[in-house]
Amino acid sequence: MAAYVSCWHFQTHKNMSSNIRLQKVCQECGREFIARTTVTKFCSHLCNGRYYKREKRSNYLDVALMKERAHRAIMVVAETPKKGRPRKQVIPNNSNPSPSSPLTRELLDIEELAIVVGMSERTIHRLLKDISFPRLRVGKRLLFEKTNVIDYLNTKYSNR
Repeated sequence: MAAYVSCWHFQTHKNMSSNIRLQKVCQECGREFIARTTVTKFCSHLCNGRYYKREKRSNYLDVALMKERAHRAIMVVAETPKKGRPRKQVIPNNSNPSPSSPLTRELLDIEELAIVVGMSERTIHRLLKDISFPRLRVGKRLLFEKTNVIDYLNTKYSNR
């Protein structure tokens, strides 16, 4: 004959889930639903997936537009050298970009530097192997002073 033993552990940890029920409105479709947590934003996995996909597409397009605008705004083809193809020289444009734009800030991270200089991030990582490449380490962040990098690239690649 088994006797029922009352134990505080079984009483307090019997049901680990929350009993919260909140009436919310889905951020994707606008329908009302009952949420079980305070951070739930969507009524279903389908609405969550639609929102996620739209945000990813929007962010991808924003980055692509920013790269294209920055590339057009600061890169001009200089006169053709005697040998080889025309080289690109960085010349600031007189347009007025926003104060938070990589075009106006002096200290840039690798992603912003890639946009400003018109190179891929991988190419900048390869250039970092050269100990004379201008860089500035602030804590764990690796930053670059825009004018120093442009001067470095112009002096290093002007003879080619």
